[in-house]
Amino acid sequence: MGCEGHGAGRLELTWERTGALGRAETAAPRLRPARRRVQRLTRRVTGPRAKALTYHELQRLPVDDTLVVFEALEGRGYADSPRALHEEILRRGLPLRAVWSCAGPTSSYPEGVPLVRRGSWEYVRTLARARYWIDSHGFPTLYGKRPGTRYLQTWHGQALKHMGFDVPELRLAGPERQRRHREAVGRWDALIAPSEEFERTFVRANGYTGRLLRTGLPRNDALVRWNDPEQRDRAATARARLQVPDGRKVLLYAPTFRDGARGTGESVRVDLAELVRRTGEEWTVVVRPHYYERFAVPRELGHAVRDGRQFPDLNDLLLASDALLTDYSSVMFDYANLGRPILLWADDYAHYRSTARGLYYDLPEIAPGPMLTTVGELAAGLADLGALREEWAGAYGRFQARFNPYETGRSSGAVVDLFFEELVSPGGAVDEEATPDPPADERAATPVGSSAGPASGPLLGPSAGGRG
Repeated sequence: MGCEGHGAGRLELTWERTGALGRAETAAPRLRPARRRVQRLTRRVTGPRAKALTYHELQRLPVDDTLVVFEALEGRGYADSPRALHEEILRRGLPLRAVWSCAGPTSSYPEGVPLVRRGSWEYVRTLARARYWIDSHGFPTLYGKRPGTRYLQTWHGQALKHMGFDVPELRLAGPERQRRHREAVGRWDALIAPSEEFERTFVRANGYTGRLLRTGLPRNDALVRWNDPEQRDRAATARARLQVPDGRKVLLYAPTFRDGARGTGESVRVDLAELVRRTGEEWTVVVRPHYYERFAVPRELGHAVRDGRQFPDLNDLLLASDALLTDYSSVMFDYANLGRPILLWADDYAHYRSTARGLYYDLPEIAPGPMLTTVGELAAGLADLGALREEWAGAYGRFQARFNPYETGRSSGAVVDLFFEELVSPGGAVDEEATPDPPADERAATPVGSSAGPASGPLLGPSAGGRG
């Protein structure tokens, strides 16, 4: 440090680094190119291309006939139909070894379940050796399926929004991107189909021509059998984690994302403060946006609004709720298996349908509940669920029959019988064309955890002067 006087009463300080620190600072500009070269080399030997090459070489090793790789929600948790199938395999004691892919927190996975970090070297090795792949979205397209591996795609719901080549972004994309999409779909050896509508929309739009398992979605078994003790306990546990006060009903608000605005929070369009002001004494609102979205409960609403993102498996919240508020999310198809009220927030319906991704259906024609645009309408519907049930019973029943005809509460067992047919006992397989009607007594609508007691009859019953 040097000090030099410059005029009366003025002092200027000049700092100079000395020793090793000074030499390093002087050399830093010359070292930057070398550091960039090291970074590029590191990416070359540890990046996606290196892993793809390693994956190709690992395919020289024999297939592990007992190994099943499970992945749900791109590794976001122990959830969806892969979870239901894993639990069915464990229940039967099949001679299989499950490894789960994870990309985030691991708290949702059962204790003792082997995990591999999605995208890691161990993930690459596990995919290369596994006899079976099971997931709900799509394993990375970087890894082609080797001969000897069988891939079951469970997909994560019915198609309300345009999918596959019906999405303008993909339909108008260049040949290379379209080729990659076709190759990704071409890896599937079997695809679960929950309805004929799914075949008309999703299957066609993706150009899939392989085997269809017409069984219903395994994840929906828990919803069809909501009255089983196991599912009631699951609902009670979720309500306890959410700290729902005794006597309060739960409204699950589950909007979908908006293309072009992912991560902005724009999908949470309901004025939560106004909703709480109108319903806060009777309802707790659980907000569960799409995992592409951001959301934080406003501090001043914490007494009546909960963040549902702590539950990787949406079924926990579906079982714990008394009514659903959604917009254009496929969750409405799943929720109908509970027979509980569905309300649709559709303030941007015209814009979403005409300028966004687009929909396969005219929502007013198929809606299982009212389409709302104001909090006043929403509060009025929640205040008199009995009247809402009567008005919409006919439309709800048609919706359920059209989109959930294969949901019997036994989908997990049917899929295991079909996909692992070489492992199940003779005579245990089911007819994949058979679609038995679900037991009606398991579809009755009963609010979960509500002090009001059972609902006034099943929502799927005959309409009493409602919409025909």
